[in-house]
Amino acid sequence: MSKIPQGPAEPTRFRVLGAVTVEVGGDRVTSGPPQRQAVLAALLLRCGAVVCLDQLLTDVWGDESPLSAARILRTHVWQIRRQVGPELLESVGDGYRLTVDPEHVDAHRVQDLVNSAAQAQHGSRVEECSRLLAQAVALWHGDPLAGVPGPFAETERERLGELRFTLQEKRMAVDVSLGRYGRVIPELLAFTQQQPFREGPYGSLMRALYAAGRQAEALSVFARARRVLGEELGIEPGPQLRSLHERVLADDRTLAAAHLPESLAELACEGWSVKRALSRADGGGTVRPAQLAPDVSDFSGRRTLVAELCAILAEGPPHALPVVSVSGMAGVGKSTLAVHVAHRIKDRFPGGSLHVDLRGSRREALDPGEALGGFLTALGIPAHAVPPQCADRARLFRSVLEDRAVLLVLDDARDAAQIEPLLPGSARCAVVVTTRRHHLTGLAVVRHVPLGVFGIEESCELLGRIVGEERLGRETPAARRLVTACGNLPLAVRIAGSRLAARPAWEVAHLADRLEDERLRLSELGHGPTTVTASFARSHRLLNEWQDDALRRLAALDAPLIRPGDAATALSLSGEETRALLESLTDAALLESASPGDYRFHPLVRAFARALPPRIPRVRCVTV
Repeated sequence: MSKIPQGPAEPTRFRVLGAVTVEVGGDRVTSGPPQRQAVLAALLLRCGAVVCLDQLLTDVWGDESPLSAARILRTHVWQIRRQVGPELLESVGDGYRLTVDPEHVDAHRVQDLVNSAAQAQHGSRVEECSRLLAQAVALWHGDPLAGVPGPFAETERERLGELRFTLQEKRMAVDVSLGRYGRVIPELLAFTQQQPFREGPYGSLMRALYAAGRQAEALSVFARARRVLGEELGIEPGPQLRSLHERVLADDRTLAAAHLPESLAELACEGWSVKRALSRADGGGTVRPAQLAPDVSDFSGRRTLVAELCAILAEGPPHALPVVSVSGMAGVGKSTLAVHVAHRIKDRFPGGSLHVDLRGSRREALDPGEALGGFLTALGIPAHAVPPQCADRARLFRSVLEDRAVLLVLDDARDAAQIEPLLPGSARCAVVVTTRRHHLTGLAVVRHVPLGVFGIEESCELLGRIVGEERLGRETPAARRLVTACGNLPLAVRIAGSRLAARPAWEVAHLADRLEDERLRLSELGHGPTTVTASFARSHRLLNEWQDDALRRLAALDAPLIRPGDAATALSLSGEETRALLESLTDAALLESASPGDYRFHPLVRAFARALPPRIPRVRCVTV
């Protein structure tokens, strides 16, 4: 079970309402064999509490644990700790404590939503109650703790399954009170077929049918319930269902409106207005967010560019939102530059700063609606007042920022469609966007910066700040060889410098010699939580089959420049197809455009591509 690097803005998230899964650094990873899942589930559902070894043994094996159970369990804990990080899973006495924000565990998130729904119901906020219950039910993605063994999992599986049915039943009853008969009647028909012994849904279905003018069908629902309960359980329907049956028979005209709260009409009409949301915000929506990631203490180089971007963002055009985009290959320092610039000018934005990782270089990019939800709550809008739809959230977001000067850093964007809902309408705000794409088609920017690697002097400056100027001065020629072997890529220089800083007895020349060997280069730059390989791999995972094949074939060429004719021969494609592939790899920041028509690899990208494992050929299935 490999541990995937996780940045500070990427919390580890857990799912137990279905197959047990773990999401680390924005990527979903395996949660291990069933017994390990059982250990993880026992810790997750008691997160924040110390669970002793004996309790865990009972949770997983019951009263008949094997002699090797304690050793096996400790191995599972060790593997889980490798995956989620030692800061989350700690040993306490003879037990363990998993310290996780309940917001990041779907089962605990359900409880928060249920609590909020109960408050909304108490306050006669019926629309909100329905929405919160629907959000809670949507967190299930199958049978809870699917395939997880042990007595604890079995008990929790039954509890969480019952909770799911109760929330579905409650949400449908609320929707009936809201008059959503066209949507809720088919749901109730299916639910009563799947759960024939629960009387509540029969009652909700009878109410909905009667209110929709289908009295005879409402009576037939009671007849079906009476038959099922009598034949299967030998009992009669309960007093509430019998009373409801009598009211339908009597054609009680008050039946449809009996459960409608007084504020229902106002809620349905007013909807998610800006005035309503702001009126519920603490302090009238005047919270000042400060979400910027920390600036690095050893930032170096880019002096002219930093000054230019600071001037553009702090003193942009008077009537237009200043947007700056920074693009470039993985590891070139886009995020570091954006955060450094933002810290330099943040005092010019008294409304605060917002920062989000859009995860554009991962398989599942962040939905802009989710990003807007985080922004709105950071700006003081209560969670229950955040609209459910992305378009409504975007309108509310722009309204909240209309009279405020806020600085936004939108990191690792995938495309313009992901960014556009997150842009304020006010020219008093400013936005910095980073992306691995070399262009974001359709996005209006004041300045686009295609960020390149460092020059050799800038690389040596960064290396000196990490290992010390005195040490660097003693081995200047070796230092220049080292940063050259790193391709002057800031991430690679930082990793190499960190290795040297942790090994004061090493000579710089020793690491430089190893980095000059292409066979060792990536492994030497693969230590610590962040690696060059992992950074490139994110871009590689987004390639389609044709792009992946082209990357591998082109990396095998030894020429420093890749010319279209040579590439077409290597790829066995026409000139136009080759040019399209070359441009797509350039847009993905895996190739560089050396000049019009000519391309080249960064040496580390070439080494990465050459080290990729062989592709598994697709097998074409022929149906006879």
